[in-house]
Amino acid sequence: RLTAARATLGQDSSRLDWARSQLAHPEQPEWFEAALQVLAFHGDEQDYQRIHALWKAAGEPNLERRLMLGMAGFRQPELVVRNLRETLNGGVRPQDGGHLILALSKNPAAVEVLWNWVSEHWEQLCSVLPMQGMRLFLQGVPHLILPGRFAEIRDFLSQRPVEGGRRQLQQGLERLEIGLRLHSRVSSEPATVS
Repeated sequence: RLTAARATLGQDSSRLDWARSQLAHPEQPEWFEAALQVLAFHGDEQDYQRIHALWKAAGEPNLERRLMLGMAGFRQPELVVRNLRETLNGGVRPQDGGHLILALSKNPAAVEVLWNWVSEHWEQLCSVLPMQGMRLFLQGVPHLILPGRFAEIRDFLSQRPVEGGRRQLQQGLERLEIGLRLHSRVSSEPATVS
């Protein structure tokens, strides 16, 4: 975890070669997950393709899930869209689609692309994903930190209720509003060095 934190939070791309070498060792889950995080944060389309190929070839459910969620960490908009398309084109099993969308919502670099795509493809998602998958999306609502778009998100989701998700949406919107206020406050304060 320290390796992943150093590479992502510390913006240290020197661990990229190490991460690429770890893809051959899924039997070491902690190192493997750290490698996925490093590759997603610093990697390119070629790294994404390698992880995608491993995901498609994975014969073990835990490894498959680890790889799918690892792909959600890529920051390039075109790779975010590629992940989202997998939820509709059958690449991701319907019962896993909500997990992928929730993981994407936790990726700050993916949030705007995610919201634009989900709002555009809402009806299709509702027809493909089970209700549990749509409720998983609602868990990600507090992560949609998009300044100036709270009313749009609130109105859109309020007009399209998810079965069994009313309370979850209400709580998610409250948390999103708090997050947006905090984001505004933090981004308007001058940086200080102690």
